Amino acid sequence: MQLGTSLLYGRGEAPFIGLVDGLRENQCLFIVAGTIPNRKSSPVVDEWFALFFQDGHFVKELTMDDVTKLSKLKDGKVPNRNVITPKMQAEATGLLSRVVEKAKEIMQAHCDAYKERIDPHINEELDKLVVLQEKHKVYQLSLFEDERRKSEQERKVDKIFDDFTTWVKDTLEIENNPYIRVIAAMMGGN
Repeated sequence: MQLGTSLLYGRGEAPFIGLVDGLRENQCLFIVAGTIPNRKSSPVVDEWFALFFQDGHFVKELTMDDVTKLSKLKDGKVPNRNVITPKMQAEATGLLSRVVEKAKEIMQAHCDAYKERIDPHINEELDKLVVLQEKHKVYQLSLFEDERRKSEQERKVDKIFDDFTTWVKDTLEIENNPYIRVIAAMMGGN
Protein backbone atom coordinates (compact mmCIF):
# COMPACT_ATOMS: atom_id res chain seq x y z
CA MET A 1 0.00 0.00 0.00
CA GLN A 2 1.30 3.41 -0.83
CA LEU A 3 0.03 6.92 -0.68
CA GLY A 4 0.03 8.78 -3.98
CA THR A 5 -0.01 12.42 -4.92
CA SER A 6 -1.73 12.34 -8.29
CA LEU A 7 -5.27 13.47 -9.05
CA LEU A 8 -6.38 9.96 -9.99
CA TYR A 9 -5.62 7.20 -7.52
CA GLY A 10 -5.06 3.60 -8.41
CA ARG A 11 -5.62 0.54 -6.31
CA GLY A 12 -3.68 0.80 -3.06
CA GLU A 13 -3.17 4.56 -3.40
CA ALA A 14 -4.62 7.42 -1.40
CA PRO A 15 -4.10 11.18 -1.43
CA PHE A 16 -2.02 13.30 0.89
CA ILE A 17 -3.98 16.32 2.04
CA GLY A 18 -1.89 19.20 3.32
CA LEU A 19 -3.62 21.39 5.88
CA VAL A 20 -2.47 24.90 6.63
CA ASP A 21 -4.53 25.00 9.82
CA GLY A 22 -5.67 22.39 12.32
CA LEU A 23 -2.64 20.08 12.30
CA ARG A 24 1.02 20.73 13.00
CA GLU A 25 3.88 19.41 10.84
CA ASN A 26 4.54 16.56 13.27
CA GLN A 27 0.90 15.39 13.16
CA CYS A 28 -0.83 13.14 10.68
CA LEU A 29 -4.38 11.84 10.38
CA PHE A 30 -5.09 8.69 8.43
CA ILE A 31 -8.70 8.36 7.34
CA VAL A 32 -9.56 4.67 7.27
CA ALA A 33 -12.53 2.64 6.06
CA GLY A 34 -12.93 -0.80 7.56
CA THR A 35 -15.42 -3.37 6.34
CA ILE A 36 -16.24 -6.83 7.66
CA PRO A 37 -18.39 -8.95 5.34
CA ASN A 38 -20.70 -11.84 6.10
CA ARG A 39 -19.98 -15.26 4.61
CA LYS A 40 -21.66 -14.16 1.38
CA SER A 41 -19.19 -11.25 1.06
CA SER A 42 -21.82 -8.59 1.72
CA PRO A 43 -20.60 -5.83 4.04
CA VAL A 44 -22.16 -6.15 7.48
CA VAL A 45 -19.86 -3.93 9.54
CA ASP A 46 -18.76 -0.75 7.75
CA GLU A 47 -16.85 1.83 9.78
CA TRP A 48 -15.07 5.04 8.85
CA PHE A 49 -12.66 6.57 11.36
CA ALA A 50 -9.32 8.33 11.58
CA LEU A 51 -6.10 7.44 13.33
CA PHE A 52 -4.23 10.41 14.78
CA PHE A 53 -0.42 10.14 14.90
CA GLN A 54 2.00 12.64 16.39
CA ASP A 55 5.79 12.38 16.04
CA GLY A 56 5.29 8.93 14.49
CA HIS A 57 3.30 7.57 17.45
CA PHE A 58 -0.35 6.62 17.57
CA VAL A 59 -2.29 9.02 19.81
CA LYS A 60 -5.98 8.19 19.40
CA GLU A 61 -8.87 7.15 17.20
CA LEU A 62 -11.12 9.92 15.91
CA THR A 63 -14.64 9.92 14.51
CA MET A 64 -15.30 11.50 11.15
CA ASP A 65 -16.97 14.41 12.99
CA ASP A 66 -13.72 14.88 14.92
CA VAL A 67 -11.80 14.90 11.62
CA THR A 68 -14.07 17.57 10.19
CA LYS A 69 -13.58 19.78 13.24
CA LEU A 70 -9.84 19.20 13.51
CA SER A 71 -9.10 19.64 9.80
CA LYS A 72 -11.17 22.82 9.64
CA LEU A 73 -12.06 22.02 6.04
CA LYS A 74 -15.58 23.32 6.66
CA ASP A 75 -14.08 26.74 7.41
CA GLY A 76 -13.23 27.23 3.74
CA LYS A 77 -9.48 26.70 4.18
CA VAL A 78 -8.08 25.33 0.97
CA PRO A 79 -5.83 22.29 1.49
CA ASN A 80 -2.71 21.31 -0.43
CA ARG A 81 -0.94 24.62 -0.76
CA ASN A 82 2.45 22.95 -1.14
CA VAL A 83 2.79 22.37 2.59
CA ILE A 84 3.75 18.70 2.39
CA THR A 85 7.43 18.00 1.84
CA PRO A 86 8.78 14.74 0.37
CA LYS A 87 10.22 13.98 3.83
CA MET A 88 6.76 14.31 5.38
CA GLN A 89 5.32 12.03 2.69
CA ALA A 90 8.00 9.42 3.37
CA GLU A 91 7.36 9.57 7.12
CA ALA A 92 3.61 9.13 6.62
CA THR A 93 4.13 6.28 4.19
CA GLY A 94 6.42 4.64 6.75
CA LEU A 95 3.54 4.57 9.24
CA LEU A 96 1.21 2.58 6.99
CA SER A 97 1.91 -0.84 8.51
CA ARG A 98 1.16 0.53 11.99
CA VAL A 99 -1.96 2.28 10.65
CA VAL A 100 -3.27 -1.00 9.24
CA GLU A 101 -2.38 -2.88 12.45
CA LYS A 102 -4.19 -0.30 14.60
CA ALA A 103 -7.17 -0.26 12.20
CA LYS A 104 -7.45 -4.05 12.53
CA GLU A 105 -7.51 -3.70 16.34
CA ILE A 106 -10.31 -1.15 16.07
CA MET A 107 -12.24 -3.34 13.66
CA GLN A 108 -11.84 -6.27 16.08
CA ALA A 109 -13.74 -4.20 18.65
CA HIS A 110 -16.48 -3.45 16.07
CA CYS A 111 -16.61 -7.15 15.15
CA ASP A 112 -16.95 -8.16 18.82
CA ALA A 113 -19.71 -5.58 19.37
CA TYR A 114 -21.61 -6.84 16.32
CA LYS A 115 -21.33 -10.47 17.44
CA GLU A 116 -22.42 -9.60 20.97
CA ARG A 117 -25.45 -7.79 19.58
CA ILE A 118 -26.43 -10.29 16.83
CA ASP A 119 -25.47 -13.75 18.18
CA PRO A 120 -28.48 -13.99 20.54
CA HIS A 121 -30.76 -13.18 17.59
CA ILE A 122 -29.09 -15.80 15.40
CA ASN A 123 -29.47 -18.44 18.11
CA GLU A 124 -33.11 -17.46 18.64
CA GLU A 125 -33.85 -17.76 14.91
CA LEU A 126 -32.08 -21.11 14.66
CA ASP A 127 -34.06 -22.42 17.64
CA LYS A 128 -37.29 -21.30 15.94
CA LEU A 129 -36.24 -23.10 12.77
CA VAL A 130 -35.70 -26.37 14.65
CA VAL A 131 -39.22 -26.15 16.13
CA LEU A 132 -40.73 -25.24 12.76
CA GLN A 133 -38.83 -28.06 11.06
CA GLU A 134 -40.30 -30.60 13.47
CA LYS A 135 -43.82 -29.24 12.88
CA HIS A 136 -43.35 -29.52 9.12
CA LYS A 137 -42.07 -33.06 9.42
CA VAL A 138 -45.03 -34.13 11.51
CA TYR A 139 -47.46 -32.57 9.06
CA GLN A 140 -45.72 -33.81 5.90
CA LEU A 141 -45.33 -37.33 7.24
CA SER A 142 -49.00 -37.44 8.17
CA LEU A 143 -49.88 -37.07 4.49
CA PHE A 144 -48.33 -40.41 3.49
CA GLU A 145 -48.82 -43.99 4.56
CA ASP A 146 -46.03 -45.55 2.55
CA GLU A 147 -42.73 -45.63 4.50
CA ARG A 148 -40.69 -44.97 1.37
CA ARG A 149 -42.66 -41.80 0.58
CA LYS A 150 -42.49 -40.71 4.22
CA SER A 151 -38.71 -41.11 4.12
CA GLU A 152 -38.47 -39.11 0.88
CA GLN A 153 -40.62 -36.34 2.30
CA GLU A 154 -38.61 -36.24 5.51
CA ARG A 155 -35.40 -35.82 3.48
CA LYS A 156 -37.00 -32.99 1.49
CA VAL A 157 -38.06 -31.18 4.66
CA ASP A 158 -34.59 -31.67 6.19
CA LYS A 159 -32.94 -30.32 3.03
CA ILE A 160 -35.17 -27.23 2.95
CA PHE A 161 -34.45 -26.42 6.59
CA ASP A 162 -30.73 -27.22 6.30
CA ASP A 163 -30.50 -24.83 3.35
CA PHE A 164 -32.37 -22.12 5.22
CA THR A 165 -30.23 -22.59 8.35
CA THR A 166 -27.12 -22.24 6.22
CA TRP A 167 -28.56 -19.11 4.62
CA VAL A 168 -29.28 -17.54 8.04
CA LYS A 169 -25.74 -18.27 9.25
CA ASP A 170 -24.10 -17.11 6.00
CA THR A 171 -26.11 -13.89 6.02
CA LEU A 172 -25.72 -12.88 9.66
CA GLU A 173 -22.47 -14.39 10.95
CA ILE A 174 -19.13 -12.68 10.44
CA GLU A 175 -15.51 -13.44 11.17
CA ASN A 176 -12.90 -10.86 12.05
CA ASN A 177 -11.23 -10.60 8.68
CA PRO A 178 -11.69 -6.92 7.87
CA TYR A 179 -10.94 -5.19 4.62
CA ILE A 180 -8.95 -2.09 5.58
CA ARG A 181 -8.58 0.83 3.19
CA VAL A 182 -6.62 4.00 3.87
CA ILE A 183 -8.74 6.71 2.26
CA ALA A 184 -6.39 9.66 2.78
CA ALA A 185 -3.61 11.04 4.93
CA MET A 186 -4.00 14.58 6.28
CA MET A 187 -0.84 16.36 7.33
CA GLY A 188 -0.14 19.72 8.87
CA GLY A 189 2.22 22.23 7.37
CA ASN A 190 3.19 25.87 7.32
